[in-house]
Formats: sequence, structure tokens, C-alpha cells
Amino acid sequence: MQVKVFGAMTEKGLEKKLNEWLAENPVKIVDIKFSCYSGGLCAMVILE
Repeated sequence: MQVKVFGAMTEKGLEKKLNEWLAENPVKIVDIKFSCYSGGLCAMVILE
């Protein structure tokens, strides 16, 4: 199992980063965890 973490200032920015990465890396996602912090948003993608 692997983990990839993304961070961005806005929801739209986070979506863009995730979509670009997924388009380039065909992987099977097990789960995605999201969190918010004072500087923006974060997503942790858990891969098989």
C-alpha cells in the first residue's frame, strides 16, 4: 500500500492537482481522506 498527499489553498486547486495526477498515473485507489487547515486543504490518497 502506498500513500500520496496533495495540498492546495482552495477546493478547486486541490481538485485540479488530484485530477492531473490521476490522469498521468492509472492506479487503484483504496481510500481518500480529506482535511482542512488554516492554510488550505489537504487530501491523502491511499493506493493499492
